[in-house]
Amino acid sequence: MYKLLIPFTIQILILINFPFCKKEKQCDIITEIINHKQIQHFLHPEVKGRDTLYIEKSQLCDSYNQKVNNIVVITIDNTEIARKSNYMQILKIDKKDGKLNAVSLGYPIEGASFVVHFDNHQKIINIKAYEN
Repeated sequence: MYKLLIPFTIQILILINFPFCKKEKQCDIITEIINHKQIQHFLHPEVKGRDTLYIEKSQLCDSYNQKVNNIVVITIDNTEIARKSNYMQILKIDKKDGKLNAVSLGYPIEGASFVVHFDNHQKIINIKAYEN
C-alpha cells in the first residue's frame, strides 16, 4: 500500500508546484536584467532614493521582492507606479512561438529605455539602451 501512496504523493506535489516553477523562472529574468552591466550603468544606487527600484507587475513577473546589487527590486501595480520616483515600466513583451523574444523597458528617472533580447532558452543575448 505504501508503494502506491508514495508515487501518488510525489505526483500531487509536482502538480501543485509546477505552475509556480514557471513563474519563478520568469521572475529570475528580472534579476538577470537588473544585474546586466548595460542596466547597472543607469541605476546609481548610491544616489538618495534610488536604493529601491519598482518594476511594473506584468505577465513577465507579477510578484518580486529581492535585493539585487544593493538595490531592493519590488514589483507593484501599474496604478501605483507613477507615484514612485525610481521605477521601470514594462513597455512591451514580445514572444515568438510562445517563448520570450524581447522585452522593452522604460526608466523615466534617467530618461532611458531598454530593449532586452533573449535566445531560445530565455537567456539574455544583449540589451540596447536608448536615451529619450
